[in-house]
Amino acid sequence: MCSLVLTLAAAPVFGESPFERDLSGRRRDLAARGSGPEAVVPILGVLELWDAVAPRQTDAFLADAISSPRISPLVRAHALYAAEAAALRLGDAERARSLRARLGLLESWQVLGPLPGAGVDETGRVLSLDDARPLDLDARVPGKKGEVGWRIVEPSLVRHGVVPVGALVRPNSDATAYAVTWLYSGTTRNVAVRVGSTGPVRAWVNRRLALATDIAERPLNLDQDAATARLEKGWNQVVVKVTVADGAWSFLARVTALDGHSVPFVSRATPPPRFVLPK
Repeated sequence: MCSLVLTLAAAPVFGESPFERDLSGRRRDLAARGSGPEAVVPILGVLELWDAVAPRQTDAFLADAISSPRISPLVRAHALYAAEAAALRLGDAERARSLRARLGLLESWQVLGPLPGAGVDETGRVLSLDDARPLDLDARVPGKKGEVGWRIVEPSLVRHGVVPVGALVRPNSDATAYAVTWLYSGTTRNVAVRVGSTGPVRAWVNRRLALATDIAERPLNLDQDAATARLEKGWNQVVVKVTVADGAWSFLARVTALDGHSVPFVSRATPPPRFVLPK
């Protein structure tokens, strides 16, 4: 009798659609891959099944992945990111907000742009990234067409942590933009700055270059580049530079522990009173 029960439990579920079989296969694949980085494979693209299977099935798969003690923090981040999108599709904004918080996404920004081309010389002088002078957030500087200045990004425009640069500045081709945010750390610590972008990107933490990638163009994804940076106790400044030739223009950034676990911080789009760059 016991043998019969086991045989029936292992048998395929009759009546499953091809898409439901895909989701079932992803469950088996995730369990089989263990704790390595390759465990991300069954998670990638799972939201493409959203309209083909019952949405709660996809949501349950992601919830199981998130709660799995076997997968690494970086793989779990991809499950959290997909689950955040799923929660929004299900109309659960509070749960989506909670999932985003676990990712350490930076969502409060000011942007400056569009600036001509790669903007290396002119914007380097404007932003003074090579010295300790504070950013002049009231400055008007030469842009692609007329003067441009810093402006706060409306929080409602930053969805899934993505800063839609191309929707914020015009013209949005052969141009560069900068974004700045400030984050508070309760202690001095080394962290990982993890960035996704549609093209060339650089990131500075307290004016120290942390990350630089010169890839021409790519689809935006979570954690495409990562580098180590140092957060000082108190307020820290993060600047991101993104360049576009033509097409999509956006980025997202998050801060984690070096191993991918979350770290506590608070961020804001305006400098705190009497802010001074850490030494």
